Amino acid sequence: PLGHNSSNGRYGIPADNPFYHDKDSGTVKEMYANGFRNPHRISWTKSGDMLACNIGQANIESLYLVKPGKDYGWPLAGYAPNYNGVPVPSFDGQPNLTQAVIYWVPVIAPGNLMFYKGGLFRGWDGTALASGMASKSLTHIVMDGKGGATATQRWDIGFGVRDAEVAPDGAIWLSEGPSLCEQAVTA
Repeated sequence: PLGHNSSNGRYGIPADNPFYHDKDSGTVKEMYANGFRNPHRISWTKSGDMLACNIGQANIESLYLVKPGKDYGWPLAGYAPNYNGVPVPSFDGQPNLTQAVIYWVPVIAPGNLMFYKGGLFRGWDGTALASGMASKSLTHIVMDGKGGATATQRWDIGFGVRDAEVAPDGAIWLSEGPSLCEQAVTA
């Protein structure tokens, strides 16, 4: 954002940011939410809600509906043990922590997360698609409008899908990398 109210004066922090007015000197005022292990593949719904995939510990990944000031648990809770086998506490009995809307075991290794905008696939407008690099798949995700989501379909594509995008005609383009592009046209 525009402005110069950051600690180094080189950028601005919105005054409505959830931690902006926190008096604790250890608080990072720029922080919007916390408790992610490794957030990536951030995207926004039609209504402006933020979704983020999270690379979890061991063999798990998750999808979060990100809300301002919420704690998403890491390292206090998780869905699988650490790489070394040491258990990670569950979310049970920790109401201050916000759980994922979806988690994948085994991982899909999301290449991207995008929202479908088109008419070729009836009823899909505004629903999400997560490409899977490790799973060699494409996953269709429907948001329930109440903060939850369901992975409704998952298709084996046969190659690691790095990117999925919507073509001008509403078809879905799938990319294995910078040189290969496949077009999914079946409705």
